[in-house]
Amino acid sequence: MLSSGQRALSTEFTRAVARTLDDSSFSSPAFGEVQVVVCHVEGWASALSSAQGLLNADECNRSVRLRFDHDRSTYILAHALWRVILGISLDVDPTEVPLTSTAAGQPLLPGTGFSTSLTHSGGWVAIAVCGGVAVGIDIEQSPTRAALAALMPTICAPDEIVDIEPLSLPDRQAALLALWTRKEALLKAFGVGLGGLGVDLSRLSARTN
Repeated sequence: MLSSGQRALSTEFTRAVARTLDDSSFSSPAFGEVQVVVCHVEGWASALSSAQGLLNADECNRSVRLRFDHDRSTYILAHALWRVILGISLDVDPTEVPLTSTAAGQPLLPGTGFSTSLTHSGGWVAIAVCGGVAVGIDIEQSPTRAALAALMPTICAPDEIVDIEPLSLPDRQAALLALWTRKEALLKAFGVGLGGLGVDLSRLSARTN
C-alpha cells in the first residue's frame, strides 16, 4: 500500500507526464489504431522516486533484482511512463491499470479491448497502445554490440539475404538492425519474443516490400 506521501509524489509525476502527452496530442487509440510514444528517460530522471510509486509489487521486486543502477532507473521510469500512458488510454488511475502478462511475458490488458507493448534500449523507451488488435514494438541502439552481419544466416530469411547481401558493410549493418527490430516487434505481437522456443528467424520474412 502506498503512503500518502508516495501517492502525492506519484500524482505529481502523473500530472507532469500527462501534460507532456497532451502537448504532443496523445489520445486513447480507436479500434484498429495504434498510438506510439518514444522518449528518453533522462528527461524524467529527477522524478525517479515519484515514478516508483506507480509500480506494483511485482515490478518493484523486478527492479530491485537489476544489478546496475542505470538499468534499474530505466526500468522504473519506463514502467511508470507505461502506466501513465495506459491510464490515460483506459481513463483510469495509473495504479489501477489491469496490466498482467502471459507466462511468456506478453503484456495483457484483460477486459479492456486494448493491447500494449513496451521496449527499452539504453535510455530510450518506446510504448505502443492499440485498440482491438494485438501490437508489438521494439527499439534497439545503434550501433549494436553484436556484429549482425556475421549472424545474417540466422537472422534472415532467404529473400532477405538477397536484399541485404549486396549492400555495403555499414548499410548492411543498418538494414540488419532494422530487420532484427521488425522481427522482434512481430514476435512480441504474437506473444513469443526472440527467446521463444521454436522460433527460427530464418523462416520468418519481415520484408517491407
